[in-house]
Amino acid sequence: MKSDDSPEKARSLFQEKAKSWAPQDDAPLSFPSAVVCKARTDVTDASRELSLRYGPSTIFEFPFDKDPTEGERRNISIAPDVAMTYKATTYEPVRYRIYVRCKAPGAASGQEDKVPFTGELVDTLTGEPNARAHLTYLLQSARLMTETLGCENTPEVPNELPASVT
Repeated sequence: MKSDDSPEKARSLFQEKAKSWAPQDDAPLSFPSAVVCKARTDVTDASRELSLRYGPSTIFEFPFDKDPTEGERRNISIAPDVAMTYKATTYEPVRYRIYVRCKAPGAASGQEDKVPFTGELVDTLTGEPNARAHLTYLLQSARLMTETLGCENTPEVPNELPASVT
């Protein structure tokens, strides 16, 4: 197990990129993220890995207050300022994502909706088939990360997923 980056780097990346966003920006922006946790049983085999990364969102995929499910993608509103999504396919690993509406200190108005804080969990290591388990780990991790961000709007990331999430 190792970490390429740190939670502090994720916070710094998010705050820097959120401040650089402007309301007139309509093209998708490309933001780096920080890998805060990575585990492999064999360092030479990237196909069997668990990774967790955080940073600013590159393209926000759906509104926080809706649960649209499109094809293979499942979108879930968790709380007013928290949304999650995942997509199971046969051709790539499932990517579990969380979006937190966090207003970065000094960022332009509306940034929290257009450039939310995001986390991504990819697990090709454990063999855990349960989406709820992965979403729970990601939610708990995001709650801890959000506490360190200094969000001006103080989003509430719940301790648990709603019972309706399976």
